[in-house]
Amino acid sequence: MKGKFFSRSRRRSAPKDESRWQVMRRQIVILLALVAAVAAGYGVWLWGEDNGWGDPQKAFTNKMARAQQAVVERRLYDAIGLYQKVIQKYAKNKDVDYAYTQLASAYSETGQLDLAARTYDDLLKRNVATDLQGFTQLQVAEIYAQKGEVSRAEEYYQQVIDQHPNSDWASQALLGMARMHQNLRDYKKALPIYAQVIKKYPRGFLAAEAQAAIGECYEIQRDYKKALQAYQKVLDDYPSAVWDQAKQKIDALKERQKAEARDKKSKKLAAAKTKAAEKDADE
Repeated sequence: MKGKFFSRSRRRSAPKDESRWQVMRRQIVILLALVAAVAAGYGVWLWGEDNGWGDPQKAFTNKMARAQQAVVERRLYDAIGLYQKVIQKYAKNKDVDYAYTQLASAYSETGQLDLAARTYDDLLKRNVATDLQGFTQLQVAEIYAQKGEVSRAEEYYQQVIDQHPNSDWASQALLGMARMHQNLRDYKKALPIYAQVIKKYPRGFLAAEAQAAIGECYEIQRDYKKALQAYQKVLDDYPSAVWDQAKQKIDALKERQKAEARDKKSKKLAAAKTKAAEKDADE
């Protein structure tokens, strides 16, 4: 009896179990279908955003915005990849020159100076607008100066000066060339170039900067008299410029001069006492 009862119970419950499984299966199928639909919709949206929904200029703008956002968030290697793709895909776009400058800047910031210089050179080959050409040449010069390749840096600095003589880039090129030589402690080359900046651009902020740099060159060489004169000239000739540092340097140099004078006097007195003591000992 028990066996018959249990067998009947199984037969009766089977349809219910099967019915539950069918319901669960339908639910799973529906859920998978919804997930697939959402994924497909998202894929279509991504494709549309990436391709500007058929508008190439919009697609270009979207990609540039994503790259710029990566720069802002300091994801520079992501930005490099994005700018590379923009340049490859939109080489003929009228605004792609900006992607070159941003890519080169990202290379430079990540220490990839050779790639930065190469990217700027690629941009120059595109026959860019005059103003952008001057800027690009200046950036290449700065990169070579940073690498310590003086002759290459001078070549590009000189291109800016010769090809864009009346631009702001020319004054910055002169100042950059002078700074390069100053950093290399070649003051004989740096000083006349700083003087040239002041002569060519007497009213600009760069002239005040050049005058202060002249003071720094003399100070490093321990020619404190000329250094003080140079710093004072900054205050006298460029009163509108904020040069608190020049004032501080003047005060510091005056104190240093006094300290060195006291030290010199002390050494002289010590030498005299030593000489006198030796003379007394001989007697």
